[in-house]
Amino acid sequence: MNVKEALQFLETAAANGDEEVENILSSEYQNLRKAIMKSAPHIAWDKIKQAKDTSMDYTVDTAKRIDQCVHERPWCYIGGVSLFTFALGLFLGKSTSCKSPR
Repeated sequence: MNVKEALQFLETAAANGDEEVENILSSEYQNLRKAIMKSAPHIAWDKIKQAKDTSMDYTVDTAKRIDQCVHERPWCYIGGVSLFTFALGLFLGKSTSCKSPR
């Protein structure tokens, strides 16, 4: 069995929730555990950077599309915002009652 096959076996065992893998790594194979933990932050940081880049691209694209739509039909958006603020004003106005003092 070569290293790749051994790692695939460990991956399968860990995916199945074997506690034996955790016990072995925590007690007998400290060097292997240290090597895995040493490379883990680099992998996690790369994934975080990739997610940040993807979310930034998506946000910029969405902002450009919204800007283009607003410039094409500004009165639709002005009406929508006005309707929303009117409804919000009605909702907030009804929550406070104006009782006349007697």
